[in-house]
Amino acid sequence: MAEQLGGETLSAEALGMRLRVLRQKRQMTLDALAAQTDLDKSYISRVERG
Repeated sequence: MAEQLGGETLSAEALGMRLRVLRQKRQMTLDALAAQTDLDKSYISRVERG
């Protein structure tokens, strides 16, 4: 499945990789991102893994 991001089409794997890179650039843990987004940590991890 492809996702639209800023006019760019990304595969699920590319979207997950981009999310992980951005999270790590901001030195955020999965726990911190989960708390800020009200998403489950395991869900974010699955998204990052594509």
